[in-house]
Amino acid sequence: MRVNFSYGSVSSAGVTGEEVEMNKTAVVVGISNYPDSTPTLAASVPEALRWESLLGDYGFTVVNHRFDSDATRAQVIADITALVAEAQSGDHIAFVYCGHGTVIEVTDPKGGSHLEEALYLFRGQGKKERASLTSSDISNILLLASLPADVEFTIVADCCYSGGLAPTTDGG
Repeated sequence: MRVNFSYGSVSSAGVTGEEVEMNKTAVVVGISNYPDSTPTLAASVPEALRWESLLGDYGFTVVNHRFDSDATRAQVIADITALVAEAQSGDHIAFVYCGHGTVIEVTDPKGGSHLEEALYLFRGQGKKERASLTSSDISNILLLASLPADVEFTIVADCCYSGGLAPTTDGG
């Protein structure tokens, strides 16, 4: 995975030297108002809107944006899955999240558990873990998508605990 914002042309030279059209697409999520006792983050939705504008300045098309109650775990996973599934060789894709970050306990396949960084998405009733998008979730989406090696995927996590969100190739 390469992280890059480039200036200029929205096409890229292919392996054979010919010009290859590249798409620049993004999903942007911002959550300011959580329904439970989680503190409000007044700046998250406005920051997400600023990211949307900045991405547009760099030639990106925001294919989906989710704010507050539209930013559920199921919807955000569907949006990211579609984003990576539609990526073609040479494309640049981006996922931007502005909201609360958290750490949750996750049960691993061998029956143990560990702590994992996560994005805290919008939830109604239920546990915070059911509304979280973990680093393993992101890794699994990428592994299942089998992105071409020259797709550039940028993740911006404007939240606490974002340092451990970098996807790994081993699914964890």
